[in-house]
Parts: sequence; C-alpha cells; structure tokens
Amino acid sequence: MPKSILFITETIPFPPRNGRELPTAEIISNLPEDKEVSLLIISNNIDDFEKRKDNLASNVKEVARIGYTTISAATRMKREVLQAMPSYFSKTYNYNEVVAYSHKKKYDWVWVSPAGLYSFVLFCREHKILFFDRCAIGMNDIKYGMYYDSLYEMIGYGNYNSHYISRYLRSYLLKRAERKYLKEVNLVHVQTPNEERKTLNILPENKSAVVIAAPNGIKDELLKCEYKGIDSGKVLYMTQLNEQRKTESRWFIKNIWSKILVANPSAELLILGKVEDINHPSLSYVREAKNVKVLGFVDDLVEVYESVEVAVVPIFHGTGLINRILDALTAGIPVVSTTNAINTFGDLQIGKQIIVANKDTEFAKSVVDLMNNSKLKSDLSIAGRKYALSHPSWLETALKINEQLG
Repeated sequence: MPKSILFITETIPFPPRNGRELPTAEIISNLPEDKEVSLLIISNNIDDFEKRKDNLASNVKEVARIGYTTISAATRMKREVLQAMPSYFSKTYNYNEVVAYSHKKKYDWVWVSPAGLYSFVLFCREHKILFFDRCAIGMNDIKYGMYYDSLYEMIGYGNYNSHYISRYLRSYLLKRAERKYLKEVNLVHVQTPNEERKTLNILPENKSAVVIAAPNGIKDELLKCEYKGIDSGKVLYMTQLNEQRKTESRWFIKNIWSKILVANPSAELLILGKVEDINHPSLSYVREAKNVKVLGFVDDLVEVYESVEVAVVPIFHGTGLINRILDALTAGIPVVSTTNAINTFGDLQIGKQIIVANKDTEFAKSVVDLMNNSKLKSDLSIAGRKYALSHPSWLETALKINEQLG
C-alpha cells in the first residue's frame, strides 16, 4: 500500500521561486510512485495561494491552506531563554481550523520545511490532533550553527554591531532549544555531511531521529551553458538586496567592487536575485555605484551565465550548502568566494576548482587577476563543472530520502 506523506511548507513550491522552495519542489517531484503526496500551506497570503494552487507536481494529490498568528518576539525570546523551543518557532494556529483540516485524514509521515513549521506538529500534539504517525524535517542547516557563524560574518565584514554579537551569543541558547525538539523527530534531512555532523553532535545518545545528508541536485539547465563570456568583463553577483543581506552586498560593492574598477574600469557587475525596492534609501550604495546593473529575477538563467566572465560569492557563513557556488560551477563559471563558504562542500580544491579570498583587498585582487588570466579561467571552468557533475541529481537525492520514508 502506498505511503502517504503530507508536506507542510509556507508556499506552494511549483515552480520554485527561491532556494527555500527548490528542495521541497524537487524532492516531491522525484519521489517514486509508491508515495502519495499532499500539500498543506501555512500562510496568510491567500492571493498567492490562489494563484499557485493549480500549478502542482503531477504526483500531488491535494493542496490546502491554513492561516496562523505570529507570536510576539518577546514571548519567543522568553521561550528560547527557558529552552522551551527556538525563537524561530514564530507561529501559532487556530484550533478549530486545524481540526477541520485534519478531519478523516491520516498520514504515515508529515514533512515540514522550513524547520520553524515544526511548531505546527507541536501544536497538533499538544491538542491531541493526531492525524500522522511520524515526522520529518527538511533543514538546510542547523540554526545554532548559522547563528554561531555571525562571529565570522562580523569579523569578515568588519561590521562590529549588536546584531552579530547578539546572534552569536544566542547560538548557545539555540543549541539547547534545538536539541530538545530534534530528539523527538523521526527523520532530519540536511544538505551536507558537515551539517549531518553538527546535527548528530547536538542530539543525545538516545536520539530517535535518523539524520541523513542529501544535497541539492544540480540544475540540469545550467549544463547547457557554454563559457561564452570568458572575456566579457562581466562579473556575476547573485544575492538578495534586502534587509538581511545588506551588510554582505554593501561590503562587496563599497569595499571590493570599487577596487576592481580601479584596475579594470570597463568591468560590469550584474546583480541577480530578489530586489525588494531598489529605490529604498538603504540601497543608495547600489544606485550610486559605477557599472552596476541590477537584473533581479530573470526568466533565462542560461543566457545570464553564458554572458559572464567570473562569479563572486562574498559570504562568510559556513552553514548549509551554498547553492550560489554550486550553480556557477555547474554553468562552468569560475568562482571567487571565501574559506567559510567553500567549507560547506568539504572537498573543493582551492586554486584548481575555485579561488578563495577573505579580505577585501585580497578578494578584489583575486577577481582582477582571474579576469586577466585566460588559462586559469578556462582551467577553473572545466574543473569546476567536473566537480559539479560529481554531485547527485535531484532524483538520486529524492531516492535516498525515499529509502528512509519506507
């Protein structure tokens, strides 16, 4: 008899619009026929749900939506300090709405992603609304590790502010809170062996959870790319121009891009990814920078990747798997990034498959030197793509997860 799985997420992930939706979409799409899939969307965005509810993978049997109420930041912090649950468990639910949804339903598994939606499972258990047997969590990374890496981000960006300090200090609280809830989960999926080790380290010896590392599959469409932009002078920077990443993009554009332009005045920076409001005062450093073109989201990734000479990934956290690096390597584009970022892969060869730099002057020089070295660009392009091809496909990742689902 087919195993029934309820995937609980924040948006309908078809087609995937970002890195959060992508793993859920691909795992669902590549599960074998012996799995019966349903979707439950935890969202107050009714318009988005209505627009996307008919655009599902062929193996999704049904889709529904439940709203939520946001718990105050003060209450969440109090719970985290008391080690009751992590602060990113930010939602609570209407009892009658959950009961109405669960009526006459029964699932072998619920799969929640992102991890904060495990609050829905806790709510159901607390109120004895038991319509599932086992629970799995899809996590890119262990959150305490992400918060701990705030120390490296603070040092790397030279931005010694209270945000990074408080996140670093909170990582110790978060570690204990994560241990408490993860030991009750049946299956934890993370992206890398590095995250698998972190997860196992915080779980008690009598843990019930099975922890597996199964990385994102490579994007097949990027394998079509030819390295046509080898001398184009265009540098690709994939990021999100929003509040969360403003320190990263400001550091790169003001401290590094300006230095690159001194050595190569004709270079052009292409910014690809989500842009909340390019006219916002906080993004003046982008608007005022020379030779910067903000693309936002694009329909044809292949066209963009084929136009660029180098890709940059100027980040200092080392959690999850950095898809920006994997995508560029898959497309055959040479990459300059940092030690922490490439350590998420574990086996990338510095100087042969990727270039590493950790200081602004060093980073700028590495980009300029690479743009001036055609042989190195060509060698990195070939070796980087070969490395990307050693990664599993989405089908292989889904099948590895399927083995654990039974």
